[in-house]
Amino acid sequence: MDENRNERVREAVIRAYDGQFELTIEYVDGKGLHTTRTVQVVEMLSSGMFRAWCKARNEFRSFYFSRVQGGFMHPRHTFSREEVKAR
Repeated sequence: MDENRNERVREAVIRAYDGQFELTIEYVDGKGLHTTRTVQVVEMLSSGMFRAWCKARNEFRSFYFSRVQGGFMHPRHTFSREEVKAR
């Protein structure tokens, strides 16, 4: 993954986190499986990862920035981070 895309992904995730917007990402897991997931970012982790509520899995998941291939924010779909964390 090129550094420019990695930085753009990180910035988009941070904007979604700050604005509490839902984010749809194209993600490649550790086995190379490509999936599309809508997430609600609840925590930025120091290890190049973020933690989010994954609507597809209906559970909290950790995601590597480097495995996000693309995505887009849903600025009209906001959520309360505190309510999501309480799940």
